[in-house]
Amino acid sequence: QHCLVSAGVQIILLCHYRSRGRERYATSDTTAEEFAAAAPCTTSTEWAMSFGVWCLNPSVVFRCLSEVARSVLLASGTLSPLDTFSGELGLSFHVKLEAPHVVDMHRQVMARVVSHGPDGRQLCATFKEADKLDYQDSLGRLVLEIVTVVPDGVLLFLPSYMLMDKLTARWKVRT
Repeated sequence: QHCLVSAGVQIILLCHYRSRGRERYATSDTTAEEFAAAAPCTTSTEWAMSFGVWCLNPSVVFRCLSEVARSVLLASGTLSPLDTFSGELGLSFHVKLEAPHVVDMHRQVMARVVSHGPDGRQLCATFKEADKLDYQDSLGRLVLEIVTVVPDGVLLFLPSYMLMDKLTARWKVRT
C-alpha cells in the first residue's frame, strides 16, 4: 500500500556548523543575523546544509500503520487524556483503558512559570538570548535556588535538547 503524505508536511532548510565539538543548528525561520552571530569565524568550523521534508502530523504515518496492523497497543503514563491523543493520531480506539492518576495533584505538583532570574534578568529562551552567558548563569542560579528548597526533586522543562546540552555544558564549567 502507498501512503499519501500531504497534510502536516513542512519543508525545512537546516544549516548547522560544528566547531570544537559543539553543534549549532538554524532552520529556515532563523534570521541570518541570529545564525551569523552564533557561528564563530574560525577556520576550524565545519559547515553543512541539508534539505528536509518533515511530517509534523503524526496521523499521516499512524493511519498507514493502523491499516496494516491487526492490533495497536499504546501504553504510557503520559498519553492522557486519551481522547486528545486519539484525535492527534486521527483514529478512534474501540477499546480503551485509562487508569486514575497516581499523583496527588494538590499535594505533589506545583507548576509555575518564572519570568525573571534571581538577579532580576528576564529569562527569555530565544535563539539569540540563550547563547548569552549571563542568561545561562541567571537561569542556573534560579534552578539552584529552587532545587535547594524543593523536597523530592524538580522537573524542569526546556524548549529544546540543544538548549539543555548548552546549559548543562555551561553549568558543569561553572561548578
